[in-house]
Amino acid sequence: MKPILTVDVGGCFAFSPDSSRIAVAKKSVGKKMGKVVDIATGDEVVSIDRLPANTREIAYAPSGRYLVFGSMYEGVTVVDPSTGTRLQRTNIAGGEIRDLVFAPDDSDTLIHVTRSQISQIAIASGGVARTFPIVNGGPGLPAMYESAAFNRTGDRLVITSAADQSAVVHQLNWPAGDLISSDVKVNFGSVTTIHKTRYTPCSLDIVLAEFHARVYVAAIDGATQPTLWIDRSLPGREPGWLDSCYSSVAFSNDGGLLGFGFRGTFELWSWPSRTRIGEWRVPGKSPAVFQIGFSPNGEYLAIALDRSTVVYRVSDLV
Repeated sequence: MKPILTVDVGGCFAFSPDSSRIAVAKKSVGKKMGKVVDIATGDEVVSIDRLPANTREIAYAPSGRYLVFGSMYEGVTVVDPSTGTRLQRTNIAGGEIRDLVFAPDDSDTLIHVTRSQISQIAIASGGVARTFPIVNGGPGLPAMYESAAFNRTGDRLVITSAADQSAVVHQLNWPAGDLISSDVKVNFGSVTTIHKTRYTPCSLDIVLAEFHARVYVAAIDGATQPTLWIDRSLPGREPGWLDSCYSSVAFSNDGGLLGFGFRGTFELWSWPSRTRIGEWRVPGKSPAVFQIGFSPNGEYLAIALDRSTVVYRVSDLV
């Protein structure tokens, strides 16, 4: 299956709220550019230069007012998505960026996750509105935060932290920010970490994709043990950099589909039946799938590779 659009920039992406455009930026060290592409025509409509090196995460505000680029170590840059004009730049302590998510409303609330700090960014002013307490990763171990996700109604936020071959899921009330529970623990049995965590559409469970191409499902209340759902790991050996491949998961907005990307491949699954629809190879030789995601209207599925981002029409796949 050929994509309907291939953009010569890989690493990460974000769909515009109206699903007509896709923003991309270079993941590579030293690259300092991003752009916004019209999906229907393939034309570059906005160019963003002077970004900090090594963009790792991109997010559109649901209101459409802001487009945010998260650098690996240099905080976030906020731009006007219609012109590319830089609006704000916020430096954030805490090490390497792990995730960047907006609350699913018009409040323009941004959560920035690094290895050792969770920050709420005030987009209008460019300041850090608040940070959240550090949790312990275990006896003698620091917490390493990995991923963040809001549920669909926006009243819950989950943060995953990893240490000692396991991950802990922390659920917070939102917008109060107080901790509800840290009852869910996923034991991997090997050295790995979480790449992405996402609420299921019903918000009663979460799915966790880890670097060895495995997907776990866990009840958010901790009432049942997490289960290994999809396993595309390489048997008999611990994966290295090329094999770990940043496996990624995403749900469609209507909750009927889940996309899973790993080692230059992606799968579509129906939800909640957990029935696999199909598997496809992406173009090119990139072994890594850095990100997979659906457009807000569910029409498109995008996959960020090392050197390109490809977009498929979902109706061509299902």
